[in-house]
Amino acid sequence: MWKWLRLVVLLPVLGIPWNSRAQISGTVYDAELHAPLSGAVISTDKEQIISGTDGLFILTNPTISRIIITHLGYRPDTLTEIMNQDNLEIYLVPDYTQLEQVVIHGPLFQNTILNLPSSIAILQSKDIQKVDGTGYLETLNRLPGIYVHTGTINTNRVIVRGIGSRTPYGTNRIKAYFNDIPLTSGDGTTSLEDIDPSMINTIEIIKGSKSAIYGPGMGGIILLAGKEYMQEGLHGHAGVEIGSFGTMIPRIGLQYKKDQVSSSAAYTFSKSDGWRQNSSYGKHSGNIYSSLKTRRNKTDLFIHFIRMKAYIPSSLDEETFQNSPESAAASWLAVRGSEEYTRVLSGLRNNLKITDKLSNTTILYFNYYRGHESRPFNILDDNSLQGGLKSMLNYQTGLWYFSAGFELMTEEYQWKIFETMEGNQGSMQNSYIENRNPISIFLHGAYTLLNSGIIEAGLSVNFMKYTIEDLLPDSLNHSGSYRYQPIISPFIGINLPLNDHIRLYGSAGHGFSYPGVEETLLPEGQANTDLKPERGINLEVGTRITAFKNRFYADANIYLLLVDDLLVTDRISEDIFFAKNAGKSRHLGFEGLTSLRVNEKASFHLPQTRLDLSITLSDHRFTDFTENGISYSGNYLPGIPASNFYTGVSFSYPLGIFLFIQYQYHGKQYLDDANTGNYEDWDVVHLKLGYTIRLRSASTEIYFGIRNLFNRHYASMILINAPSFGGSSPRYYYPGQPRSFYVGLSVDL
Repeated sequence: MWKWLRLVVLLPVLGIPWNSRAQISGTVYDAELHAPLSGAVISTDKEQIISGTDGLFILTNPTISRIIITHLGYRPDTLTEIMNQDNLEIYLVPDYTQLEQVVIHGPLFQNTILNLPSSIAILQSKDIQKVDGTGYLETLNRLPGIYVHTGTINTNRVIVRGIGSRTPYGTNRIKAYFNDIPLTSGDGTTSLEDIDPSMINTIEIIKGSKSAIYGPGMGGIILLAGKEYMQEGLHGHAGVEIGSFGTMIPRIGLQYKKDQVSSSAAYTFSKSDGWRQNSSYGKHSGNIYSSLKTRRNKTDLFIHFIRMKAYIPSSLDEETFQNSPESAAASWLAVRGSEEYTRVLSGLRNNLKITDKLSNTTILYFNYYRGHESRPFNILDDNSLQGGLKSMLNYQTGLWYFSAGFELMTEEYQWKIFETMEGNQGSMQNSYIENRNPISIFLHGAYTLLNSGIIEAGLSVNFMKYTIEDLLPDSLNHSGSYRYQPIISPFIGINLPLNDHIRLYGSAGHGFSYPGVEETLLPEGQANTDLKPERGINLEVGTRITAFKNRFYADANIYLLLVDDLLVTDRISEDIFFAKNAGKSRHLGFEGLTSLRVNEKASFHLPQTRLDLSITLSDHRFTDFTENGISYSGNYLPGIPASNFYTGVSFSYPLGIFLFIQYQYHGKQYLDDANTGNYEDWDVVHLKLGYTIRLRSASTEIYFGIRNLFNRHYASMILINAPSFGGSSPRYYYPGQPRSFYVGLSVDL
């Protein structure tokens, strides 16, 4: 099989010539993302050059004894005794204390955060590691403009600038990718919980609708980049974390690199008994990553496997939430409600440098899903197959950058609904197959001004066709083929320097979201052909500032998002709901972020200290929304805190001791469209203390942490517009986890 894989990844590079002249040449890479690094300064005692956009450099003097490589935002490196060597690979390690100089790889073209012509939020692996290993989504709450509802480990709702708040039990209206493989299904549902935190190197969130390469997601795009290992030879990693409520997370991994070939494999098992009734959880997660590269070509193969089963405690009414938050909803407990699934993500990505100015990136992917969910009202059995191709040409000359390409996907989703007999499967009630075929064609351009400012613009044309096949043999047949009108989404952004320390930026973009599978079906089973995609225009203006010799960084912006053909959920019963276009909404907000390195170097008495702070102030309202003759125009959108505040402090001592303290505050949010009920503000504190022992070729880390240090009682997820049937109280609340402890040990060899 390995020979076959080598043949597959070698095919795109056949025929590429090798340079054999007497010289010193090479490529500079980001050591964690393994991405070519432009703008690196390569210095010798005889000459000084800068690496190109592809990271390449050539030194004309072949008898140099020492090379110094530097780049803002990276630790410098020095090579000695270098003579007549070709195809050098130089990996610069990011300096995480210089946030403003972190190179962003997701949005349209590589650049530092400081120079981007639009807003973005970023988390790095060290940020994700500041909490326990059960999940990473809660850490997104530290980013301005982002709010995450966390019901259980496997039930989350990510909201970006108020978009996605109306999805009952998951994430929608936001697209996501892991290593360029989509985590978003053809109907817009996104599964972020499947990615193990230990696999993630960076998370980049492009906030707002910005068309072109990743498509015009209404709320934005979430890009997850996996870790790559650059050290030559065979290396390994093993670790285990044990925590309250029977939590245990063992991990193991192997990495191998020799010359142009690298490969890694990892496995994680996560289990928890849960702190609530009927909330135990178990997940197997494994991944394989292989890479083959030459001077002009790099091909990556990625496979990720997930097998998960989790019991569902569901939401609680107010009385139970206040007095017995550890309880499960009675109806879900009675049938031992649960969900389980198997998922496989796989992709092949090729980056080819055709000429010095022209390159191509192509991604071919295939995803598989098979799930089963037992609920009090019925049993869902579903599966899907998803495949796609994305290819784009990139051209750069002088101050101009162009990119053009396409993305196409085909997805078959089949689901069956069965009657439940006290948790046991009964007769089949519904059976459908839906095929979705979204296609996007995009064009993007950017120009660097003489004052180092940047102007970019993009355009995408989007098509969607879907078919529904009714498989239930009865007198009614709801099969049909449907197509949405093509949607054109433009985007423009600009970044202008006022001086060396202050940048202004602004952008405007159009986005949209197609209705999901459940949303397109009416209660009788037929497709709602009158349903339209949700559309919106995003406007923003902001500034980025550095000061105190780059030890201080700040980013602040004001945004306005106008949404038309708003999709809202009309719930007939607990298990029957559908969507309809109900009007318009306006999303207005302020986002601010600061980072301060108190001191450059640590000493025995004074640790290296970093302070981070973020704040979001939002005013999201219906501007035109009438339902059942009742006008909700002017009301606040429910499920969105009016304010979010985060502050974190990190201490690092020279001996390897570290301490992280994080504080989160979330303001009042409404429970329903009528704004008749609200949930008051709440806050929570997390702490993690550890010790790292570093040797020449190995490191060991021991850590201890406390979640919810002061044992706050709060709701970590709100089910907006929760139904009330049979005289029962509506179940709005998912209680947050009480104070819990965890310890861990990891070893890298």
